[in-house]
Amino acid sequence: MALQTDPQMVSRFSRLEVPRWQETEAFRSLLDAFEMILPLRRPSNLARREIVHAILTASGGLRGEVSRLLTVSAELAIRDGKEAIDLGHIENAARTLLS
Repeated sequence: MALQTDPQMVSRFSRLEVPRWQETEAFRSLLDAFEMILPLRRPSNLARREIVHAILTASGGLRGEVSRLLTVSAELAIRDGKEAIDLGHIENAARTLLS
């Protein structure tokens, strides 16, 4: 974005679009990796179909948004004592991030 304000800078760099995640085994592996590093005491099973769909919908398939969504979801799960992310946490995190 910042580069777009200077025409000289725009001409020096080519635009690169990062593909959005889709419901694939690679995306499920990414969610498994997140689950391993999230500070939760119980497994969330983030690779379940309904959870995958909710994460993709809420994040638009963007890696940074997936990370932010899971971080806020984990915080909500810790605060309510469940210590595992469920659909409600993802939905609440999505609303929090949109506001």
